[in-house]
Amino acid sequence: MNRTLNFQYSTHTLFLKAANYSSSNLVLDIGCLDGKDTLTFRDGLPGARVLAFEANPYNYQKIKDSGVLESNHIEVFNFAVSDRTDFLKFYLYNTSDVQRDGIASLKKRDGVEAQEEVEVQSVRIEDFLAKNEVSISNIAVWIDVEGAAFEVITSFGDRINEVSVVHVELENEKLYQEYHLQQEVEAFLKKNKFICLGKQMHKSRKVGDYVYINSSILNWFDLCCLRTVKVKSWLGILARGL
Repeated sequence: MNRTLNFQYSTHTLFLKAANYSSSNLVLDIGCLDGKDTLTFRDGLPGARVLAFEANPYNYQKIKDSGVLESNHIEVFNFAVSDRTDFLKFYLYNTSDVQRDGIASLKKRDGVEAQEEVEVQSVRIEDFLAKNEVSISNIAVWIDVEGAAFEVITSFGDRINEVSVVHVELENEKLYQEYHLQQEVEAFLKKNKFICLGKQMHKSRKVGDYVYINSSILNWFDLCCLRTVKVKSWLGILARGL
């Protein structure tokens, strides 16, 4: 197959283009909130199996009650994803304090009191895939877990090599207690042969969305171009001509 990288506009588009480029046949939406992004993955990758994870029991119940994801052949699980399979505290924050809807995390937020604490079941992705006999080995991962991204990524264990593309929200300033900043997450991904395609910073500049691709799936020409281009734009658009 003659595949060419030509990404534009946003990290969401970047993610879908990279997933199509790599022919990803499994999408994991980890921290799916209301499932709106999940539906775009079904539309953008119609041949892929799509699994959605939402730890917040209230959000999960709304998703189940609506039936929208399941009617689009998307499997939904009321699990947090972390580096261990266990029952963990999950913090729901007063949205007026953090100026966002639906924010919740396995991490305690600095300077913000949790409105509610609930206990949720967490799973390691490596364990989950094995238990459910998911043998697909070309995985696109979307992660939005409010400070817990490092634990999600390390939960893949040896199956990190089967991940083709990652879209992840990361923090570059300390917002939560006991968590890993963007630089630490990126160092782990680079160690596992991922290259950053681009980023889009949020208004606060403390948080951004990043897209990484597994360099092992790139053809020689695309890999050389990616390694010689320093992406500076707010979207992290790849150089012209790819």
